[in-house]
Amino acid sequence: MQDSNVPVTNPELVVAIEGIQREITADTQQVYFNALKSARYLSPVTIDPPLAPGDTTGKTTLKMDTKISFIHVTDASADHYLPVYTDWPALKT
Repeated sequence: MQDSNVPVTNPELVVAIEGIQREITADTQQVYFNALKSARYLSPVTIDPPLAPGDTTGKTTLKMDTKISFIHVTDASADHYLPVYTDWPALKT
């Protein structure tokens, strides 16, 4: 389980993405796919009702009927995609 007090980072994946953007080879693809498999991701969600401020630890408790919806993208063919991000700076852009 991921500790919510530790930021999500994926330095190996970021380096692999940069490598495959420079040159697509069997080696850069293998490094990229290996990094994809071991990475942890951030995905934006909406929470309804909105969360109340947590305690000093940054934790909160969800109420029984809280709805968590993953934000997704739908293309012209009605295919759905779940956006995921490598770290907080990537999510903020």
